[in-house]
Amino acid sequence: MPPFAGWYQGPATIAELVDTQCPGGSYDMPMVATTCNGQPAFGLYLREDGPDGDVYKPFQLQVLELDGAHVGHAVVFFDVEYFALAGLPAELGPADVPARPGR
Repeated sequence: MPPFAGWYQGPATIAELVDTQCPGGSYDMPMVATTCNGQPAFGLYLREDGPDGDVYKPFQLQVLELDGAHVGHAVVFFDVEYFALAGLPAELGPADVPARPGR
């Protein structure tokens, strides 16, 4: 998973990685659905504290290859220039993300 060294395979392994290594869940890391080359894809944004409140900046574009009803392969791009090519916004504001309980 460049630029990070590692290879993760299988639903259980990937679920553990997300559960133990990814901060904030959907409140800090919202995903926006799109398509790339006819494949389902998601833009993942990271929350940053901005002067006027939270802003969400592009982090990675995940393009999925389906195998029936399952994900057979995922390709992840860290070049945020691909967000525009995929029709995704340059950033998200608080109104674009579900409110965190208690905020």
